[in-house]
Amino acid sequence: YGSRYDACYDATSGNILVAYSDGSGDSHGVVANISGNTILYGSAAMASTDTTQWVKCIATEGGQVAISYDDNGTLKMVLGNVNGTTITWASTITTSMSINTDGWSYVYDPTAQKITLVGSNAAASYYPSYRIGTISGSGTGASISWSGPTVMISSGLFYVRVAYIPGSNTYAISWRLANNTY
Repeated sequence: YGSRYDACYDATSGNILVAYSDGSGDSHGVVANISGNTILYGSAAMASTDTTQWVKCIATEGGQVAISYDDNGTLKMVLGNVNGTTITWASTITTSMSINTDGWSYVYDPTAQKITLVGSNAAASYYPSYRIGTISGSGTGASISWSGPTVMISSGLFYVRVAYIPGSNTYAISWRLANNTY
């Protein structure tokens, strides 16, 4: 399940991004660079002042990361570029998905260079749905263009997770049903 913090690994740079929600609800990111037995942490960089409840992160490529978070039931994302242990954040992107607490997951497909977002959509009686997004630009000008409509998968599913299977152009999706079965 999601939480008020998450971590992701950027294989290109060898950095780890730790995303978290502080006690006041703001979301932040901190880059950790690992060299041998030493970890060098950068300064915390505020990604958003929205009311962040649950937060998740992914690394895309070329030092770019994405933090997604639940802002009172609306799923939002912020893209960031990592240079060393410093993060530069772009503007917040609203995904047009109403979500159920931490009921979303997303992955980056490096072959197609797209983000696949799967979520338990609160606006549609918690039917899980997905969207495909393409990242363009970098730094403070980075953005995501969502293609097509939000597509429903099934009904009554909660806590959806998605994984990308490298080299196959295939995704694995798991979920928990409302009656607590998988």
